[in-house]
Amino acid sequence: MDENRLDNWEIQVSNFLEQYRLFPEAYEEFTEMILTPNQLVASDGTRLETVDSMLKRKAEFYLAERIDIYLDVAVISQDIKTGCNSRGCYCKKRRVEGQCWAWFSHPKIEDIVGDIEECVRAAVTAAIIAAIWADPDAATPAFKATIVACLELKGIEWANEIGIGCYKHEERGQWIPCEN
Repeated sequence: MDENRLDNWEIQVSNFLEQYRLFPEAYEEFTEMILTPNQLVASDGTRLETVDSMLKRKAEFYLAERIDIYLDVAVISQDIKTGCNSRGCYCKKRRVEGQCWAWFSHPKIEDIVGDIEECVRAAVTAAIIAAIWADPDAATPAFKATIVACLELKGIEWANEIGIGCYKHEERGQWIPCEN
């Protein structure tokens, strides 16, 4: 980040935290926001230890622009439900799709969405998807390192300042009758 932009960002974060401390009830969404262990790491890779440094980091993520990018399907399965009632016995099924996603957060993130999407396409492999599905927090450091290296090769000097995380989500379809 250039020096002026960094100063403005620091001022914006500081002003937000000052307002939050005065009127915490006005910032319910911020109060309820939970950071993952990956997010509690400074841009130099050191773990944040003090309450003030963690609160500042939380404010940075809260205030920064964020984009979410769909990575791929990790698991496809079916739920099956059987039973009997006064109308007879039944069998129903529905499709379950496990999806892997990544989020990217930085005040200038909108400037490089195309670059991020290109790096994500290059980085996503079956092994990455399996790792994210198994444990998103454990998979994030390797995924982040790959994305940051790709963005740095594209000349984005502030790539290591981008907040990057992975998460998984299940989509469940509608119940439909089983075939006989």
